[in-house]
Amino acid sequence: MLRLTTLIALGAVAVGLMAASATAGAVTQKFVGPFGGTSPCNGEFVFGSGPGHAVYEQNDGHFVLHFAMRVRATGSLGNDYLLAVTANGQFEAPTLTFPNGTTAFDLPVRLVAVSHGRAPNYESLFTVRIFVFDAEPVGSTFLGPATETCLG
Repeated sequence: MLRLTTLIALGAVAVGLMAASATAGAVTQKFVGPFGGTSPCNGEFVFGSGPGHAVYEQNDGHFVLHFAMRVRATGSLGNDYLLAVTANGQFEAPTLTFPNGTTAFDLPVRLVAVSHGRAPNYESLFTVRIFVFDAEPVGSTFLGPATETCLG
């Protein structure tokens, strides 16, 4: 389920990025979006929404991508969580280049879910592919599988 809801969150990012503003070679977008998934520790479906930002920068053949989001979420068993989602990557070349000029970059993503109660905290590590066209991120997709760890 993490994969499906990751797509929801990153899809929301992609839509928001279309209205990004460019400054000094960087495209930055702030947004509020949904995020969620199933806890690997107790099977609880955890879902919420929160603020985030994404940055894409290209300078002299060097590419930098950053994504961060903080989500207040509630689980299907009634537990409250704070989800911190981050992805960062620096590249000398895109992961993929398509004939129409679209490029793609594969970034590692780290999700840390902290429970505000007795439910266990957990961490998920996965990869997201960000698509960029005309120096602006325009979409994303989850690349699995995720590695999930209960933190106690």
